Amino acid sequence: MSRWIVLAALVVALFILWRLSSRTVAPISFTEAGMLLQNGACRLHLPLKKIERESFTADVLSIERTIATFPNGYRVVDEKISMPENYTFGKALSAVVKAVFGLDDLQRVVENRKMVLFEGMGKNGEKLRILAVFKGKKDLELLYPLNDSFFLTIKRCLIEKREPKEPTVVNHVVGKEPQELPLTRWSQELFDLDILINKDM
Repeated sequence: MSRWIVLAALVVALFILWRLSSRTVAPISFTEAGMLLQNGACRLHLPLKKIERESFTADVLSIERTIATFPNGYRVVDEKISMPENYTFGKALSAVVKAVFGLDDLQRVVENRKMVLFEGMGKNGEKLRILAVFKGKKDLELLYPLNDSFFLTIKRCLIEKREPKEPTVVNHVVGKEPQELPLTRWSQELFDLDILINKDM
């Protein structure tokens, strides 16, 4: 009888270990201690000064926007985009990113697992660098704008698939003028004139 009890306990233990190992780790997360970016062996922990959050909707999309401020004043935006069960994105990832930022040109720089690092050019000639996390046809996460230091740190981390020796990210001093954030434009026009999302029938 005791042998069956031991066997049952072993099965329960194996099930618990399987559940713990199968948990999905958020690729980008924010706490008061800082920002954590992880993708396989690539793991960056970055201190933050302030975190601001807001939620809004655009057509059927639900968007959670986080604006994170680093100790030197540099800011990045993180957007988590999701939609109802019977909807999916109707375009490829690069086309969606290009549309919501209104970019004239967009290039994939590096891709690893579900993370893609983009570099694009806006209509005003300004360069924009974006990290996109495509979690499937229903969920998308965007981190932007990436300055030179942040961009190169993430690029190296994704290519080498390990934590950089100096994961400090920002090492330039921001001027006195406030940094203008090139926020995404989830306008109704995109949904009316562009096939941005599909409804599964």
